[in-house]
Amino acid sequence: MASYTVTTYNEQPFKTLISKNEDGSSLYCVRWSELIAYSIDNWRYNRPPDEVRIPEIKAQLMKQEYVDGVIYLANCGGILICYDGIHRIKALDSLSKDPFNNMMYDHKMFVHYYPDFDEQKIKHKFETLNKNIPVPNIYSEAERQLDCISTIKDVVLYFTGKYKAMFKPSKNPNVPHVNRDIFTNHVENIIKELNIYSFDSRKIVHLFEEYNALNKADYRIHKKLTCKQLTKCFEHNCFIFADKHWPVKFVKAFMDNKIVMRRNI
Repeated sequence: MASYTVTTYNEQPFKTLISKNEDGSSLYCVRWSELIAYSIDNWRYNRPPDEVRIPEIKAQLMKQEYVDGVIYLANCGGILICYDGIHRIKALDSLSKDPFNNMMYDHKMFVHYYPDFDEQKIKHKFETLNKNIPVPNIYSEAERQLDCISTIKDVVLYFTGKYKAMFKPSKNPNVPHVNRDIFTNHVENIIKELNIYSFDSRKIVHLFEEYNALNKADYRIHKKLTCKQLTKCFEHNCFIFADKHWPVKFVKAFMDNKIVMRRNI
């Protein structure tokens, strides 16, 4: 795993300082017009932004002049690393670039800021912030092997792109929909349960597509769905989530050789 050196940037980045803290961090009141002057990157151990959530946050921001909560940033050589609040940042960015938006927004927000980027310090702060917030296991265990993280990210990215309409921001959406974070955890658990760490994302994606085809041809599953649910599955050609117990049935299908990992893809 690559290691980070501590990068320091001591200048005061924003106009309105609220407090300086003993750990070297500061709390600012910031306008979006100030923040947008910086390059902002998502922390590498953070989950990628959920494209389903961003429009919802954007719609809420259009109704108010402030951003809820606190944005957490650390300066890494002049680039701000966001380790909490990336969805709000993306929503603000989308709002400012919206060609159909005639309103002039300059939202105010609280920003917790570290002038130095220290990976261990950020990990500790991130874990503290998320102690009572359920997040996918791979993102709360920052020391997990990076190649496995990359594989899971690629699989999730593929399916959230291809079957975008099946993913909902709700934590417990109705069949045949799924929450992206929960799907991420299921992908990780399936890889762990089947011990298929050594396979790349293309092969794992193909395995999921085999399971999709298996469910599509299974009329016993069709009978359990309402007309509306079945229409949604056929409309988007996605039957993976047509059963609420799909992760268990996925593993069973693999064990029964109904779906097979292809080595020559």
